[in-house]
Amino acid sequence: MGIWAAIKGAWNAAGKLAGLLRLARALQKDADARIAIGLERMLSNLDERLKSAASDEEKAQIVAQRRQLLISQFEYEQNRIARLAPMIMREWAPPGAVTSDAAPLPEPERRALSAAATAAGLRPARAFYDHLLTGNAFYAAQDFESALREYDAALALRLDDPDALNNRGLALDGLKRHDEALADYNRSLELRPDNPNTLNNRGAALCDLKRYDEALADLNRSLELRPDHPDTLSNRGVTLDGLKRYDEALADHNRSLELHPDHPDALNNRGLALDGLKRHDEALADYNRSLELRPDNPNTLNNRGAALCDLKRYDEALADFNRSLQLRPDDPDTLNNRGAALVGLKRYDQALIDFNRSLQLRPDDPDTLTNRGAALVGLKRYDQALIDFNRSLQLRPDDPDTLNNRGVALGHLKRYEEALADFNRSLELRPDHPNTMYNIACLYSLWERYEESPQWLDKAIAGDAKYRPMAREDEDFEGLRNDPEWGPKFWELVGTEDQA
Repeated sequence: MGIWAAIKGAWNAAGKLAGLLRLARALQKDADARIAIGLERMLSNLDERLKSAASDEEKAQIVAQRRQLLISQFEYEQNRIARLAPMIMREWAPPGAVTSDAAPLPEPERRALSAAATAAGLRPARAFYDHLLTGNAFYAAQDFESALREYDAALALRLDDPDALNNRGLALDGLKRHDEALADYNRSLELRPDNPNTLNNRGAALCDLKRYDEALADLNRSLELRPDHPDTLSNRGVTLDGLKRYDEALADHNRSLELHPDHPDALNNRGLALDGLKRHDEALADYNRSLELRPDNPNTLNNRGAALCDLKRYDEALADFNRSLQLRPDDPDTLNNRGAALVGLKRYDQALIDFNRSLQLRPDDPDTLTNRGAALVGLKRYDQALIDFNRSLQLRPDDPDTLNNRGVALGHLKRYEEALADFNRSLELRPDHPNTMYNIACLYSLWERYEESPQWLDKAIAGDAKYRPMAREDEDFEGLRNDPEWGPKFWELVGTEDQA
């Protein structure tokens, strides 16, 4: 009876001790969580300061602070692991490997424990983490070259680490080396399949490579694993933009901004979808807000310039492109877009310089070839324009804009039948396009088929009234204007400046 009572008392004491240990663990877990949240908030604050840093010196100071904070975060994690080490050893070490003394484990057991700790995600290699965290600090400062060096050093210490591969992919993306980034993401996903972060990053790289269907598959899978993630929604929206599925893209951007209001990247990306839907004024509002939050971002300046071009506000567009190129010299997209603005201002020689430089950096880009052809048409160098349009259509067959522009060049070369075939094909792909109908009217005038020109001019003016004053001055209509039979019909359509 007494023995039973003693044993019972010991179990009660053990139960109370276990309860205290559980409480202590719970309190420590709560403290760990609060410290982790605090560190993340401090990192986020430094990231925001980096974006608005006014000088290179200030940026360098913030990068140093961020690196030190990441090291502190690492050291805290190491201390946490040390507290958990006895439990880890009990759970993972082979039977009999854990002893009560401090003697080192035999080598086979040490290896087994190390492998088990690695499998549990505990990889306390200080040099590896030092390079990885320093790379992250450089990446946050958008110093992608320095970040890449640190990630390379980390991977030299720990070959095929999925985190380091993923992060090196991000640095390579930042350097526009998307094919190399893709190789890193692929390897990272082989080692750690279905990681939503890496799927998102690979999807963004595939989008940059214009491999939109593959990108969409990755982003869809990432969102299955991590629904409603704002960055992934925004990236999927950009991919849907590339597929010209603008309404779906807009839905993703709207949802991303609901989850993360006033995020400058999400606002910029929604602007792209609105531009695709020809809602340029709304797009402009998003770009303006994005630039309020993150001034002088070269991507957003470039995109706002493109929207201003679509609104025919070429001088304002030119200012945005100039600023973007100051911040990111020799960007082929911005050079191409600035060239387009210069074409809108009829500064064809200057436009040609931008298109030539863009094509040196990115040969055989169909958009830039088409735009350079348009500048050459403006300079009346029709044979050279034709070479650009032909090459563009080899790369991207049946593009309605390029067919329309090639038709203009062929018309001025008096190759009227070929020009008409291009215009007709362009209208099959994009029916009732006012500019193409206007060009057909010009073609018939140049061809001296005056009876057919007015009906096409009438259709063009019905689609866009700007063609009425344009036709009055257009030298292509000189023959039609002066024709005794069809000239009156022309003037009836276009009126006079006084009537306008």
